[in-house]
Amino acid sequence: MNGESSKQLESEAISRAFAEHRPAIERFAFGLLRNAEQAADVTQTVFAKLLEQSGLSDDAGTTDTTRIRPWLFRVAYNEAMLVRRKAAIEQRTIQAIGQESSSLGMTGSNVGDSTSFENREYASVALAQLPIEQRTIVLMRINDNQKFSEIAQKLNLPLGTVLTRMRAALGRLRNKLKSDLQ
Repeated sequence: MNGESSKQLESEAISRAFAEHRPAIERFAFGLLRNAEQAADVTQTVFAKLLEQSGLSDDAGTTDTTRIRPWLFRVAYNEAMLVRRKAAIEQRTIQAIGQESSSLGMTGSNVGDSTSFENREYASVALAQLPIEQRTIVLMRINDNQKFSEIAQKLNLPLGTVLTRMRAALGRLRNKLKSDLQ
């Protein structure tokens, strides 16, 4: 079988798998996340990863979309758990900023409930004002839940530099909170 017809079979198998399994994967993701938009995103990620995979065809060149079903659910579960972990980290960060601002005396509409939209907006604005080197490290740590050693490796920086930049970023954020009081 030549490469062209093999790719054609592969493409047809992915299309069949999508048509066959998408509704179940999306329901599964919704059950884990309780958010239709996030469930749709997870489902899209699952099938994007399927596109990246090769070898749906067996040795005879035929495809069986039912044999990939467990793999699809495993990937959906892993992706949904990643979404939940990121949401938990974001929530903890927002709460920490809310607690920090509360301890500095910010009240009322500036802080409000630590899960409020205003706090999310405030945190986004404060992060956006950081230098790119510091913001990158903070976002990799918060959004991607990466360890400092992983960040250092990915950015090709010494671990001490990464830690110093993170400490500096936290200092700037703290100073921003203090200056907003005045």
